[in-house]
Amino acid sequence: MSIEEKLRMEYKRKSRALSVPKEPAAKVVAAFRDMSQDSKSGRHHNGSEKSAHRRTAFWLAAILLLSGFAYGGGKLLFQNQLGLWSLQLFSGGEDMLLDEAASEEIWSSLQDVKRELQPGEAAMVYFAALAESTHPLYRNYPLFGVKNSLWLQESHAQVVNRMRKDGLQVLVPETLPDGYVFSDAFQGEPLSVNAGPEGLLIMEQLQDEIAVSGKRVAWARMKKYEPASNLYTLAYVHEQGDTLLVTVEALEEQRVDQRWVVPNSTQVEELNIRGNKASYTSGDDVPFSATRYYQEVSWSIIDPSHANGQYIYRVGSESKKMGKAELLRLAESFMYPHVELRLAA
Repeated sequence: MSIEEKLRMEYKRKSRALSVPKEPAAKVVAAFRDMSQDSKSGRHHNGSEKSAHRRTAFWLAAILLLSGFAYGGGKLLFQNQLGLWSLQLFSGGEDMLLDEAASEEIWSSLQDVKRELQPGEAAMVYFAALAESTHPLYRNYPLFGVKNSLWLQESHAQVVNRMRKDGLQVLVPETLPDGYVFSDAFQGEPLSVNAGPEGLLIMEQLQDEIAVSGKRVAWARMKKYEPASNLYTLAYVHEQGDTLLVTVEALEEQRVDQRWVVPNSTQVEELNIRGNKASYTSGDDVPFSATRYYQEVSWSIIDPSHANGQYIYRVGSESKKMGKAELLRLAESFMYPHVELRLAA
């Protein structure tokens, strides 16, 4: 039985008697640790290494959800479901907010580690401040992933051809309204890094290092970081320096269920983009952002013109100078040139 089949069976078994504990179930995390060790030793692999990593990362999120990591007693703020994809946003509660000193330490440390990484490298950073938090999500998983993206340094036409070879049969305009022009692209998420099984193992190593050294922050490079080939982030740059990040992900055969926890201070809105239900989020003190601010609109479509292929779109910006209306207009123009924005009633 493959890792994915084992995890699927565990997911179904747990979901039939789902409860929402304040602390994660140790036996579920231990079970996943055993499975990730199997993965590390090379056993029970199906398909390519890339697709196996993507599926394993998704099931990690599912197990953490069932263990109580993702809920933490929070309120459901937004949900969307289409085809193979679903998205849920939860409020993390008041105790998810960090004090100013801890917030500054986390943000500055992530920026410092990023400067130590070569293009294409990623690392896990462990924070004692998070391990000491009252919030179960922070306390039981007190680390963040950070990366130095490997920019392709290719022309618009070259990037489009590369994306199509990887199954992303989507319209990729070279220019957007308001003077935004395609600049470059890379494979992977726009800001953060999905820890996956390796992140769980690194967390234990860093936890031991913190205990022995007395340091407040410890980090280690990921050895197996490899961005998914079906996910690209494209940068569009304005002449005044603002950058728009457009992320496109082609869904394969497996489901993708995304569950995110956000601080209560995060703005969350439901929108309608040309008949597609979408979410808008914005917040300050985002640890992965160079400006500590990030806003994003995301949605999914099924494209009947390409064998009903399904895609997830995320359009974001680290600039506070860009208003919500402008971000949404740019998001819509990426898919539907020369149309007007329509907000949900």
